[in-house]
Amino acid sequence: MDSKKKIIIKEIYYWKENNLLPEIYCNFLLRLYSEGEEIEKHDANQMIQYFKAMLMILLALLLIALSFVVIYFTQFSPSMQILIMVGITGTLFFVCYKLLKRDLLLAHIYVMVTAFMSFITVLHMHSLYFDNNHLYLGVFIFILCLTWVYIGYRFKLQYLCIAGGVGIVLFFIFQFM
Repeated sequence: MDSKKKIIIKEIYYWKENNLLPEIYCNFLLRLYSEGEEIEKHDANQMIQYFKAMLMILLALLLIALSFVVIYFTQFSPSMQILIMVGITGTLFFVCYKLLKRDLLLAHIYVMVTAFMSFITVLHMHSLYFDNNHLYLGVFIFILCLTWVYIGYRFKLQYLCIAGGVGIVLFFIFQFM
């Protein structure tokens, strides 16, 4: 294959990765110019990306499992449990932030997992320190929902805005009824 075709194929891969052309057109052009040679190399790259995504999902699931082990099956002090939970949630938030900057679909899974972990952390913190005072639980959940709305607005995540908004509405309904 001559150098001109290699440059064209490289450009088509760039178009495909950055969604400059629809994927169907890019696949057609790749088959046309590569004559079947480069497609196998790109499929191997897709498999590597698939395995990286699966490892990231496995990491998120392991962090959730670790948090439940810390809460229910260890004899750590309450402040140590909260510190570990905040650390896990912070780690998930950091990974989520990095993935959102790259605009990957996997980032949305991490957003949901991070929202779930932040909610579990708030509930656990309330049950350890303010067990009988439901006003604090309402205030913590209200602040968490406001945070979700802000992050959803900031990163244009409509589902996070909706979840935060529903939480705020439910807070007011249950607080004043």
